[in-house]
Amino acid sequence: MKFHNLLFAAAFVACTPVVESTSSSQPISPYDVLSYVDPFVGTGRIGAQVTAVSPSAAAPFGMTLIGPDTRHSTLGIALFYHMAGYHYDDDQIDGFSHTHSHGMGVGEYGGVMIMPRGSWSDTYTTDAGRSAPFTHEQEAASPGQYSVLLQDDDTQVDIVATRHGAHHRYQFADGQQPVVLMDLGHFISTVNIAEANIELDLATGTMHAFQLLQGGYSARFDGLQTHIEVQVDPMPVAVGAWSDPDDPQAGLHNAVGNTSGGWFEFPVGTTQVDVRVSLSYVDAEGALANLQAEMPDTNFDARVTEVRQAWTDELSLVRVGGGTETDMRTFHTAQYHTMLMPRRFDDVDGRYRGVDGQVHTSEHPYYTDFSLWDTFRTSHPWYVMAQPQVQRDMVQSLVQMNRDGGDVPRWPLGHGYTGGMVGTPADQVFAETYL
Repeated sequence: MKFHNLLFAAAFVACTPVVESTSSSQPISPYDVLSYVDPFVGTGRIGAQVTAVSPSAAAPFGMTLIGPDTRHSTLGIALFYHMAGYHYDDDQIDGFSHTHSHGMGVGEYGGVMIMPRGSWSDTYTTDAGRSAPFTHEQEAASPGQYSVLLQDDDTQVDIVATRHGAHHRYQFADGQQPVVLMDLGHFISTVNIAEANIELDLATGTMHAFQLLQGGYSARFDGLQTHIEVQVDPMPVAVGAWSDPDDPQAGLHNAVGNTSGGWFEFPVGTTQVDVRVSLSYVDAEGALANLQAEMPDTNFDARVTEVRQAWTDELSLVRVGGGTETDMRTFHTAQYHTMLMPRRFDDVDGRYRGVDGQVHTSEHPYYTDFSLWDTFRTSHPWYVMAQPQVQRDMVQSLVQMNRDGGDVPRWPLGHGYTGGMVGTPADQVFAETYL
């Protein structure tokens, strides 16, 4: 079930949306739309008020949603509160995962976790062992970006999203020998890691990895096949890995198993490390091509400019007037939430893994993660009005799923049918889009 539609409905009550082409309305001057988006809206509360929203960074309709998976130092992790990995009342960060669901009432995604630390400890192979304290006063998020200070070792984390991954920049305190680790056994909520492997190349500063993640919905089609490419800078000076979290081995370059992981160590005194991460649900070559296309260098500021412009372009398609500053914030945050899911699923070369488990090539942007039972009556009518080309591509994607898998989907996630919820909501989406 998706909950962000409640925010969307509230926004329409609060203020009147005005599309620039509406002849009966006075033109509204352009304004800084990003300043009205608050990614922390919907990330807290208790009980039935939990909306499973994360402040993670994403490009508009991006494949990845990158951000912190958290816990409370005394209360631990309440599974229902962490379906998106993050809960606002928490005060500890276990790591930064690259895939998260948005507004789902099911534990899903939460894969490909990376964490920086000021130095290595064998306890860092587990979530509880490496968990770092943080405060909201030293945390920030805006469309496409997330940042936080890890207080125990004064590591500053800045993340900017691309369509298929993320560029991380870590700034460490002086005098440390920092590390960057990937824990492929990390999971959130009721998610399971079925398979994983990692290979670390000390000479090139690269990690190649694979993770088969089985969430509350993706387990229904055997799980999400995730290929991972990581490039670090500067070059590391040491490496280690583990298959068993209780037995990490310095000098080991590869590991296999559903609890495996690995780490790079950097020279003593290193104060900045850039980490570029890209994913593909097709193959390792796709992950590498995505990285090379979107993050060809370590120019972090260029990534920031790109994602801010992408969000500005999409959010500025609609301008609103009247009402209060709070109304503006409510509307544009809800508008922002509509572009976190569904998400693009094709690689930069147009290839994607279909609902039949096979690799295909699409002539149009290919989308997945359609919570149609919830969104046929809210999000899709909005796309028809505000982003008609996006809606057309989404409908073509649903048609392609029918061609690939033999059925019109009801709740497709990743590269599989889930059979979630009831009815035939795609029929309404087809009909309304055609009309």
